[in-house]
Amino acid sequence: MPALPAPGLYFKRVIRSQEAQASFMARHCARRMTDNFPRRHTMFKRILVAVDGSQTGDLALQTAIGLVADLGGELRIVHAVDIANVNQSAEFPVQSSEPESLIKKGQDILRKAETLAASAGVAVESTLIKIDTLNPRIAEAIVSDAETWPADLVVIGTLGRRGLARLIHGSVAEGIVRVATQPVLLALEKGSPEK
Repeated sequence: MPALPAPGLYFKRVIRSQEAQASFMARHCARRMTDNFPRRHTMFKRILVAVDGSQTGDLALQTAIGLVADLGGELRIVHAVDIANVNQSAEFPVQSSEPESLIKKGQDILRKAETLAASAGVAVESTLIKIDTLNPRIAEAIVSDAETWPADLVVIGTLGRRGLARLIHGSVAEGIVRVATQPVLLALEKGSPEK
């Protein structure tokens, strides 16, 4: 009998291949679950997806829409705006119109995402998370919203940064994975680093 691969190895290979990204894996898993169980018994009925207007955010949104379309259920789209850190690097922070422009941009991102989900025939709602204090970070605010709603699965896009790039830029996806109590599905963008 051949040796079995290490747990998670198959999933890792599928996610990181150029031809089959997270959206394929999500649809594949969804089909497998719905083949064996009626829709009312699926585990992911309430799926939360965090979007930011980037390509990885769009990939996460498409993955979440595919899951909800295959499994049935509800989709919640969130976008977080960190208003508290807008002027943090300034020597003399001044109230500016920048927070309002960030909020407007966030609302536009949510509107486009809602339209895309509704055109796929998915039950959708959205919310803009405004962070106006220094305490919660974006990842913590998204996880808090996921717990309040309550979500069965959180979907978020990631660039797959490693090393110094991750240290400098940080990773909201990594923060969500560390803090979340729900399962998290990371949608990895094509061409992202594999190691």
